[in-house]
Amino acid sequence: MHRRQYLKTLAALACPLPAPAATPGKGGFRPAICAYSFRDQLKAGTFTYADLIRMAADTGADGIDLTTYWLTDTSDQTLFALKRLAYRSGISLYNLGVRARMAQPTAELQAAEVETVRKWVDAAERVGAGHIRIFGGAVPKGATEEQAVGWAVETLKR
Repeated sequence: MHRRQYLKTLAALACPLPAPAATPGKGGFRPAICAYSFRDQLKAGTFTYADLIRMAADTGADGIDLTTYWLTDTSDQTLFALKRLAYRSGISLYNLGVRARMAQPTAELQAAEVETVRKWVDAAERVGAGHIRIFGGAVPKGATEEQAVGWAVETLKR
């Protein structure tokens, strides 16, 4: 191949290919299993996230929506073992569901919730999850919903 032909080939490869046309009647739905559906078994310890990954692979699901409540810890050993098993099983770990109390009345309490969320954002990155889903908690006793929304906004700004 001559240099000129080589450069033409490289230029052609750099151009993005058009996206394939959508198949009529076939959407982009990717089935997944939500870990929270197995909360009783996960809480009791009769079912693990490894079991859930294997179930997803066996049933043909594409991924799992994890909930952090039943992770034993956030060590690299724990998270990377889940990531490795999911990868080897062809299962995506889509997101982590996180419990936080976003409506906190003081800056100190808001900062503590920010740290909780940061911990789980880091864990999501380490397992390859594309996002987290935050369960924001209840309106604190004695507060109005409007106050709670304002506090949650302040917490999320951080």
